[in-house]
Amino acid sequence: MQDLVTPERLGLFLVFVVPGFVAMKTHDLLIPAAARNWGSSLVDAIAYSMLNVAALFWFIGLLQGDGFQTHHPVLHALGMFGVLFVAPIGWAFLARYALTSRLLRRLVLDPAPTAWDFVFSKRRPAWVLFHLKTGQKLGGLFWLNSTASAFPNTADIYVEEVWRVDSQGRFLERIDQTAGALVKRDDCSLIEIFRIDHER
Repeated sequence: MQDLVTPERLGLFLVFVVPGFVAMKTHDLLIPAAARNWGSSLVDAIAYSMLNVAALFWFIGLLQGDGFQTHHPVLHALGMFGVLFVAPIGWAFLARYALTSRLLRRLVLDPAPTAWDFVFSKRRPAWVLFHLKTGQKLGGLFWLNSTASAFPNTADIYVEEVWRVDSQGRFLERIDQTAGALVKRDDCSLIEIFRIDHER
C-alpha cells in the first residue's frame, strides 16, 4: 500500500485530476445539468486538468523551481492552492461568461438545458402571470427573495409576493400580508413574464 501512495503519485493525482473535477463541479453549479456519473467522468476530469496545467505551465514551473518550496513554503502552498482550486473555478466562470456572451451565442447553442433555466437563472426581477389550468390567473412578483428550480429537478417557482389580477391579466394590487406562492409549471397552461423597469 505504501508503494501505491507515494508523494510523487499523490502530486500527479492532485495536478492531473483534482482541477478537472473542481472545474466540472463549478460548471454544474453555474449551468444546470443532468446528474453526472462521476465514475465515467474521470477522462473528462483529466482532460480539463491537463488544459489547466497547459495554461499555468509557466506558473507551475516557478513554484517548482530550485529551492522555491524550501525557501518560500507559504507562497508555494498558496500558489499550488491557486493552481488546484482557484484557477479551475475561474475557468468555469470564464467558460460560462463566454458561452452566454452575445458574440458566441450566435455561434453555439445556449448552455441552459431548458427555456425555464434560461429565463430564471438570470434572476432578473419580473412580474409573472400564471395562467392556471383551472382557468384562474395568478400574479406574482419574482424579486430578490424569489427562486426557481433548475434542471433536472421538477420545474417550479417561488414568487415572494402574490398580486390580485383582473380578467385581462392586469396587476391590480398586492395581496395583503402575502408571503408569496409556490407554483408548479405543470399546473399552468401559460406563464407570462413582464419586465420591471424601475426600482421598487
